[in-house]
Amino acid sequence: MAHRRFLQVDHPWRKNKNSFDNTKEVRHEPKTLIGDYVLAQVENLHVIFGKSTIKRKQGVEINHN
Repeated sequence: MAHRRFLQVDHPWRKNKNSFDNTKEVRHEPKTLIGDYVLAQVENLHVIFGKSTIKRKQGVEINHN
């Protein structure tokens, strides 16, 4: 789940692959998002409240409330 990414780079758990998923965590932690950047990403997002339908592969619609 990559939660070890948030530890310090020199933390011993980042290299401990036996206790986790057999991988060493070598990636850096993700950048902290600033509110203005997030707002710019979602300002053109159109949300319609109400019933939503999900189509399955067979073409059957499922209504979610």
